[in-house]
Amino acid sequence: MRVLQAVATIGLLAAIVGTVVGWGLLGQAEAALEDSLTLTSDTLVALDASAGVAADSIETLGTSLAALEETATSLDTAFDEGEVLMEDLAELVRRDVAESLTAVDDALPGLIRVAGTIDTTLSALSSLPFGPAYDPTESFADALRTLDVSLDGLPDRLREQADQIDATAGSLGDVGEGVSDLASDLAGFDATLADTAELLDTYSTTIEEGTALVEETTEQLGRQLVFGRIALVLLGVAFALLQVVPLQMAAVAAAGIRAPAATTAPTADGVGGSGL
Repeated sequence: MRVLQAVATIGLLAAIVGTVVGWGLLGQAEAALEDSLTLTSDTLVALDASAGVAADSIETLGTSLAALEETATSLDTAFDEGEVLMEDLAELVRRDVAESLTAVDDALPGLIRVAGTIDTTLSALSSLPFGPAYDPTESFADALRTLDVSLDGLPDRLREQADQIDATAGSLGDVGEGVSDLASDLAGFDATLADTAELLDTYSTTIEEGTALVEETTEQLGRQLVFGRIALVLLGVAFALLQVVPLQMAAVAAAGIRAPAATTAPTADGVGGSGL
């Protein structure tokens, strides 16, 4: 009987303690899950903000790169045209100007001699009473000699300048090729930025879906925890009610013990009376 009562008492204590402990564990689990979901939600919000900033930055960068690509393409065309212009200028200086000056320089000695003859003739004629007046500050021959001195070495210098112009044209061509490669790289990078923007849009959609999922999970968690607490209380009550069985058994056992004792006591009195 005492064993059954002890079992019932332990069962009741276990039901109470189990219910309290289970309630506390559910509360801790709820707090932990809510903290985790809150952290997840904050992380998704931060990711959404970061993705938005990244998308804006990529859009701005894409606009700048598009403008830079257009500028690079225009520069490439300008450098190509500049290279052609420099080559034509070098050819003009080397052939037309330098060769013309060389021809003039080669013809000057003969012109100087003819000019000297003209100066001598005019000077002689001017000494006649009826001759023309001819007394220039600088004679025609001297003027041609001054021109001859000024042209000395000029064609060669012009040819050297033409070579430098050719080198400049080559440099412009190299720069133009570099600018063309830059424009191609910018076009490729622009395509990469477009792909990145599409990927960020996908991230944004995924983040929105994740945020909705977190909110839905939070609501479901709240309902499940309510159901869990109800189930825990019902389980504790049921387990406590099960202890009625050992208590009933103890009560039945106690009643059975008292019943024989009550029967034995009158029989003993009867035996004593008959003896008298």
